[in-house]
Amino acid sequence: MRYSVVSTGVPIEFIVAQCLKHGATGIKPVKLAHQVFCDLEPRQAMKLDDVPGIIVKEVQQLQAFGNGGSGGVGTLTPPVRAESITAAGDVLNMYSIFSELWAAYDPPLIGNGLTVAVLDTGIRDTHNSLKDKVLLSVNMTSTPSAGDTFGHGTNVAHIIAGLDGAHSGVAPGAKLINIKILDDFGLGSEEDAVHGIAYVCSLVEAAIQRGELQTADSYPNTINISAGAPDLGDSTSPLRIACKAAKEEYGLQIIGAAGNMGPDPQTILLPACDASVIAVGGINSYEFSAWEKSSRGPTINGLTKPDLVLWTTGIEGASHLNDTDYVSKDGTSFSAPIVSGIHGLIWELTRRVYGDAALLDWYDIMSYGPLYFVKPEGAPVTKDNIYGLGAPAISSVISKLISGGGGGSTSQIMEPLMSVMMMGMMMKMMSGIT
Repeated sequence: MRYSVVSTGVPIEFIVAQCLKHGATGIKPVKLAHQVFCDLEPRQAMKLDDVPGIIVKEVQQLQAFGNGGSGGVGTLTPPVRAESITAAGDVLNMYSIFSELWAAYDPPLIGNGLTVAVLDTGIRDTHNSLKDKVLLSVNMTSTPSAGDTFGHGTNVAHIIAGLDGAHSGVAPGAKLINIKILDDFGLGSEEDAVHGIAYVCSLVEAAIQRGELQTADSYPNTINISAGAPDLGDSTSPLRIACKAAKEEYGLQIIGAAGNMGPDPQTILLPACDASVIAVGGINSYEFSAWEKSSRGPTINGLTKPDLVLWTTGIEGASHLNDTDYVSKDGTSFSAPIVSGIHGLIWELTRRVYGDAALLDWYDIMSYGPLYFVKPEGAPVTKDNIYGLGAPAISSVISKLISGGGGGSTSQIMEPLMSVMMMGMMMKMMSGIT
């Protein structure tokens, strides 16, 4: 049986030595998360757990959850394959929302400088909308290829950065790194996810050593993970520890789908339930209301989640079956990559005003509280367990307000930028998206 052995203060070398002493095999240390993965018999695991400074636990399973679930605390429904589940007339194409925004600037505002590591079921990088988008592919699973046989990661990748005429993602100037952590059945483990996060951190470290800015293609600045497992309230979860280290030690922005286990409370999935991860819940795409299946807080540890919400139903993505087709799906799996892509647009606009070294991420934006988010009438003004802070206030009518640049801090551009975004998005939501 596979276990994670987590340090509570002892060096990782000590853990490895103890694993060997207790008969462990298949030992894989992960320094980023201060833990070791290994195979143990249950009785060996019990004895190893008695060693001071060590906690031993079974490795938790993850799965893709992009097409809804039946709800309920602590359970996941089997992953759904890649068939289109939405009528053609209800498809929400990112091009229809963001094309005016891209064109409002010269050169177009398309998310240049954003590089997102997509931790998912793999990516079909030959798809017309993803050609030259995927810089690197790494397979953390036991499946033979980093490609997408299940049909999930390709959808997510397209929503972030796809570019194929009117079938485009949010930030078509962004680049992608394909980190396959879920197998060809949409299933995976905490271990594969932790190894994936550690790999992304190693890419950050290498980029820093080369003296690159965060806008370099080879410098990943965001992790998108549209997969999860039930929240057990375990602060020593290997995946929680890895996410926290990736954020705090490597400056990575981690965006996670909240899950499709609503409307019950305490259904935000791991890793989105962690404070270091931006949990994205869902709203219906053609009316400003919570998607029923979107997971809700509070978390087991009492955090108010999700952090924010965005469109969830009928989201268009590239098909994994061939290089030309598109499918549409429901789920917070597809809300999260919209948020990843929007960050690229906001960040690029920030740099145009205040220079290439200007940094801005969702953690910064969220620190302003409800000011830069919108909610439907009647929802709490403050952060709540259905809408979080609300929907990010962005639309295709922003931009003319900000011109010129130079001087000032990142925070000084927030109020004028977001106020226009807010007006535009509210108009979109209230009038319906066409």
